[in-house]
Amino acid sequence: MWSSSVAGSFTSNIFGIGRDENQGLRQPQSRGIGADNILTIQAVGQGTNISPNLTNISDMEFFSVSHDSGGNTWTALDSPTDFLILDRKWKAQEVGDVGNVHFDFDVGNGFFDVPDLDTGTNYYLVYDSNGNGSLSDESPIAMTNVSGSIWRASNINMDHNTLFSLASELEINSTEPVLNVNYTDNSNGVDVQSGQVLRYNLEITNTGISATGVSASLPIDSDLDAPYGITSSNCGNFTHTFSSGVLTFSNISIQSGDSCIIEYYAQVNALTPS
Repeated sequence: MWSSSVAGSFTSNIFGIGRDENQGLRQPQSRGIGADNILTIQAVGQGTNISPNLTNISDMEFFSVSHDSGGNTWTALDSPTDFLILDRKWKAQEVGDVGNVHFDFDVGNGFFDVPDLDTGTNYYLVYDSNGNGSLSDESPIAMTNVSGSIWRASNINMDHNTLFSLASELEINSTEPVLNVNYTDNSNGVDVQSGQVLRYNLEITNTGISATGVSASLPIDSDLDAPYGITSSNCGNFTHTFSSGVLTFSNISIQSGDSCIIEYYAQVNALTPS
């Protein structure tokens, strides 16, 4: 019912639902026993553990989950546009097809107290519906408060090997992108020598709404050759040009709450030392 090779780093608090007639197991509801567990799963329309009615779950079909031991804080890393996700992620594994499942999260668990919503009135479930290993391109699903601190995502048919987590809408403090640009190199203000390689870092932080089409033009000493070895994160599919000592990055995309970081190298022209 659960494979460590599929789980990878998702090895904490393993539990599940399913059916094994040989062992007399008919379990449509389950909750992990760990003190910090906040999740309960229930097969829709299949009764209770006391009175199971497993019309949609055949013998040896199972649905199990485990998490990566992430913390109880919101993060913008791998989050959908204008949302934050919980630092803790879960992974689902399925043998056969147990059908639709309710996911109940206890956001008031004293051992793993989920933070207050960043803004809005709803918690959200976000899961990797396209199977690409990322949550950033997904559309979060609004959950329903069913009782006290229990929030439910109803009738979810999640595939084998699917990541999921909780999400909160990101509080946007502006109707426009708010960009802060920080540009550094490792010369430490000292004249560089012929053949020396400089490492440059460009960081653009966006505290407003998500931005597209962002450009940044940066002067580069005329003694330096065209930059090379350019790497980036959280910047989208940007382009760059180098002309007359100016390096220009164009079509940068930065989600709200993210920082676009670009690192690149340039070498002093050996024929014209600085």
